[in-house]
Amino acid sequence: IAQGGSFILDEDVNLGDNSAVFTKNSKLNLNGHTVKGGKAYVAGQTTGADISALVVDNGATLTITGEGAVEGNSYGVYAKNGTLNIEGGKYSAETSAVQVNEATVNISGGEFSNTASDKRYIINCIDANWNNGNAKVNITGGKYTDFNPANNAAEGTGTNFVADGYVSVGDGSGTWTVKAAKDFFAGNV
Repeated sequence: IAQGGSFILDEDVNLGDNSAVFTKNSKLNLNGHTVKGGKAYVAGQTTGADISALVVDNGATLTITGEGAVEGNSYGVYAKNGTLNIEGGKYSAETSAVQVNEATVNISGGEFSNTASDKRYIINCIDANWNNGNAKVNITGGKYTDFNPANNAAEGTGTNFVADGYVSVGDGSGTWTVKAAKDFFAGNV
């Protein structure tokens, strides 16, 4: 992955305590397989890149497609610096399925959850970078377990990661799905 390019998984990948770091523009098709990785979080000893299965850095763009899963230790995918496009797959970790530092994350599909009792951070930004505009999240699709991407507390009460023209619709059991507003209001949910 150091050279960038297109990748299609043909088997599950267990990185152990390591992370796959994308520093060149890349496309990853999960192709029905699972990527696991990242160290356990230790205060003062690990970074966001250490505790994630996948990392986007160095201004790279990573696009993830296909069915499959990304399972990180504390973070599933860490968008450290660059652009992350998620079009499909399942993302989970202890704290954040997707963590954003100085990057832009565009989510048009996929399923997102965490294993912690605190569900505020399933999609999360580094606070200072959210506040200064260097961390951006644009959600136009996907399903979220126990997390409303249009009204959550990740960056303070009422945080809205849903893009203009889209709505987040709850099913009454804790799952939220993001749809185009025109489809929702036309009854095509």
